[in-house]
Amino acid sequence: MSGTKTLANGISAVFFAVLEHIPLVSRYHGKQQATPFNLEVMYNNFMSGVEKALTNPKIDFIFIHWNIPHSPFGYDRHKDAFLPNERVNEKPVLGYLDNLELTDRAFATMRATLERAKRWDNSTIIVSADHRWRQAEKHDGVKSKLVPFMVKLPGQKKKKIITEPIHTSRTRYLVEKIFDQPGETNFDILSLMGQN
Repeated sequence: MSGTKTLANGISAVFFAVLEHIPLVSRYHGKQQATPFNLEVMYNNFMSGVEKALTNPKIDFIFIHWNIPHSPFGYDRHKDAFLPNERVNEKPVLGYLDNLELTDRAFATMRATLERAKRWDNSTIIVSADHRWRQAEKHDGVKSKLVPFMVKLPGQKKKKIITEPIHTSRTRYLVEKIFDQPGETNFDILSLMGQN
């Protein structure tokens, strides 16, 4: 394929990228099958990339989409160890709770990385989720629309709990304010994201 960037080349690249993931096509072209899924390797690679980004002084905005506590469920919180592949997803509810613990540990590692890089105190951290736990009602019969949402502003030392409903889909307004007023450390989150 030509090195020139054209619409036709772009479509061609996407077409072949899709085709090469079809097992018969992959075997026909003599390519090796993909390495079997390994949650521990995937997690460690992900955390390694996160650490590099967090400690790079040239990067001043980082968006991290964690795949945990989402399935696959392959971590044992009691042993602090990953399960062998054949045991992944064997206990969906307990597995979710295990992955929740892994998420907590990942955040602790992220904070420690920022503190070692002397970036924690002047960083704005926003933690949220893309959706609720969809299997929650199977566990306790309650279908909740709630997702976690935490904001840490630069220099913030004390917590403030907002009990009024907010819409995490409006997070962009908070991010825009942070970019518009980079030195500000006291945003009215309720007025930006609350019900109105």
